[in-house]
Amino acid sequence: MMSHRNGEWWNTGSNLLHEGEPATVFARRDIEAGEEVYTTYNHCEDCAARYETYGTPEILREYGFVEQFPQSWIFHDIEVGFRIDQVYDENDEIVEDMYDITEWIFGEPDDFEVQELQKRLDQIVRTKQSILSQRDPSIPDNEWNAIVAFADAMELALEVALDSLEEEEEEEEEEEEEEEENDDTDEYNDGNDEL
Repeated sequence: MMSHRNGEWWNTGSNLLHEGEPATVFARRDIEAGEEVYTTYNHCEDCAARYETYGTPEILREYGFVEQFPQSWIFHDIEVGFRIDQVYDENDEIVEDMYDITEWIFGEPDDFEVQELQKRLDQIVRTKQSILSQRDPSIPDNEWNAIVAFADAMELALEVALDSLEEEEEEEEEEEEEEEENDDTDEYNDGNDEL
């Protein structure tokens, strides 16, 4: 049996399973002794268009768990999608509480789409405060835990995505200011050269 995980963890491949042949699984890279064997539910060759349409919410819906990092968050209604992963140091060790947007699936969102992402973040925060703040005893433990894990994962993903966009915007503004200062300096120097 194999579990799902993408990124560097995904270490197996298989023949095309929809052709009626028995499944043949092979290693995509060297697998260390004791290392868990992983497949993918959305990046595989015979998954059709799942790479751009099937992410963390769909995996929860179909398989009942919140995928580990890296995760894919695809908001079909506004055509925004991104992949988020943990940050690793120079020794390939996970840096605690550090995450990075590794890809904007459909390109960086525009201002309207950023506002929509912010609305989703606000909504998940309100949901956690109102509905998920008290354990509902009528919901089985495994289902409740999956719901809470999903809400936490979505909140984190949206926060990281919005923060990365804000940081990028600030960097662009700083670069523009530097360019303007350099242009002003060049104009000043040109004026003095004429004297």
